[in-house]
Amino acid sequence: MTEPRDLRNIHLSSHGCVQEDPRIPEGVRVLDAAGAPITPVNAYLRELYGNGNAATTCRAYAYALLRWWRFLDAIEVPWDHAGPSEHIDFVVWLRSTAPRHGSQAHPTGRPGYAARTINLSNAVVAGFYDFHARRGTGPMLTPIRPNAPRAHAHHNPMHSFVARGRRLGQQKIPKASPKAIPEQVFNTLFAQLHCHRDRALIGIYVSSGARAAELLGLTGDGIDWGQHRIRVHRKGDGREQWLPVSGDAMVWLSLYLGARAAHPGRPVWLTRRGTPRPLSYHASRKVFERAQHTLGTSYTLHQLRHTAAYRMVQDPNLSLTDVAWVLGHASLHTTQLYTVPGQTELFERMAAHYTRPPTAPPTLPAGYDPAALEVLFGGRHA
Repeated sequence: MTEPRDLRNIHLSSHGCVQEDPRIPEGVRVLDAAGAPITPVNAYLRELYGNGNAATTCRAYAYALLRWWRFLDAIEVPWDHAGPSEHIDFVVWLRSTAPRHGSQAHPTGRPGYAARTINLSNAVVAGFYDFHARRGTGPMLTPIRPNAPRAHAHHNPMHSFVARGRRLGQQKIPKASPKAIPEQVFNTLFAQLHCHRDRALIGIYVSSGARAAELLGLTGDGIDWGQHRIRVHRKGDGREQWLPVSGDAMVWLSLYLGARAAHPGRPVWLTRRGTPRPLSYHASRKVFERAQHTLGTSYTLHQLRHTAAYRMVQDPNLSLTDVAWVLGHASLHTTQLYTVPGQTELFERMAAHYTRPPTAPPTLPAGYDPAALEVLFGGRHA
């Protein structure tokens, strides 16, 4: 048995990139340090798109595989020679290394990527090697060993199921309720926005509950001014759905567009500097981060969706199925997560509980005989 690899001095190079290419169906391809396409990765992305996945999914998988490729390059191991030990080293490195490209710190203050990001990376790498194993173009031993496909094939129905171990490198996901932005903090944050575009964008975020990719894909023909609603393409299946929007958000949107016509098929959200380009997710995230700079907070764009969900659930005139439809949840179990009070709301209730004066004991109604009440209620009336 060899000594574990020293990961302290491993720094991933910036060689290679994910290139946007509208000429191909999947929309992206991965290039190596010399600018040449990485054929094993791009072949997997082509099949991924062919299996019905969206181009945005292919893009996310491309970045995950590029990170794996750079790690193998740093430890000087070819992709088809990587084994379980290299995969475990990769997971350990992800847990102890700060994310790149200005990503926000871990919510607990610890270094390393979040558990969900690591699990997604594991799933991507596992799918990549499974693809090449089926084609006969990959290694005989894959880095990520799959779960036993017949783990309960001979299960005795008279006995209970026994929990199996997690996949190699799989991280525990902490159970936590979605976090919303408190009302006062949001109002202060909204006041920090300096242009109509940002006010319209954040206002529609928090009133429609749309996901970031759904809202950023809004086009000119997806605005219904009379009914105060917008048309988005839902995550996953890409179906079209009209979402209601608050009147205030529509006013900000009108001020943002001004005299500029919202052309059908043209993106609504554009950059402000230089030649107008469609606003990307990273640019919109930077807008939200700059607004929080003076507040010292680190809320994410997705927490605007959580905030919208909590506000809808707390409205007695909206049913849980109404909220699930607006949010695009496939199951009510997901929507029910927002029925649990948030931490801020719970602290406010507990603070009111501690400061509430003690309840005065009930007084004896006039005209009743105390002795008779004693016999009937055993002194509980006092």
